[in-house]
Formats: sequence, structure tokens, C-alpha cells
Amino acid sequence: MTINPLALSGGSGTGVSSGYYNNGVSNSVPSTDISGLLTGGIAGLGSSTGTTSTTAVPRTADGSSFADILTSSIGQLQGLQSTADTYAVQAATGDLQDVSDYMIAANEAKLATTATVTIKNKAVEAFNEIMRMPV
Repeated sequence: MTINPLALSGGSGTGVSSGYYNNGVSNSVPSTDISGLLTGGIAGLGSSTGTTSTTAVPRTADGSSFADILTSSIGQLQGLQSTADTYAVQAATGDLQDVSDYMIAANEAKLATTATVTIKNKAVEAFNEIMRMPV
């Protein structure tokens, strides 16, 4: 059984989940919360006065935002992992015609996961560095 830490659901309610549980409670975050934070920022969170600042979301030349790109990238990663899992099941049941298909899909999923984790680590490192800056 493979646990997909970056599973992103297109449906309602599940969102991003690491697949781990804390005292029987899942730590999944609804996808609407994540997309709201990515597109709107944290300006409106915890604001009891009702005054929120609005800033324009930067967009690329084709009109997509960072949240759109991030969401599609995570979806592509999940697709690669799903393909590798499907080939693994076919190999285990004897239905796989060509073993090289599984090897290619597994290596693509591994490389994509490694790249995603590396980018996440660099982003967290940059955030921590920014937080250490004196004001």
C-alpha cells in the first residue's frame, strides 16, 4: 500500500492530506482553504475588525496564477504516482505486458516526487530566512 502525501482531490471535502493521523484525526486540509490562501494570502485570516487589505494576484502571461500552477503541478505528480501504482498492480497480478512500462513510470514518479520535495524544502528554507530578518 502506497501513501501519497501530496494527494489532491478534485472533489469536495478532502483536499490535501499527508495520509497520517494524529490521535485518530486526519490532518487533511480542505482544498478550498489552500486555494484561498494561495490566491488571497493571509491578510484576511484572524481579522476581527473586518478590515482586510486586497492585493492583486500576480499572473503569468497566459493568465494563470501561482495557485493554478501549483495545483496543476501537484495534480500531475499525483497522476504520475497513480500510473506507477497501476503498473505495479498489473505486474503483481501478471497482467503487465511490458515490464519497462512499469520501470519508466516508477522512475518518473520518483523523480517528480524528489523534485517536489526539494522545491518544498527550499521554499520553507527561504520562508524561515525571511522570518529571521530584522524589521
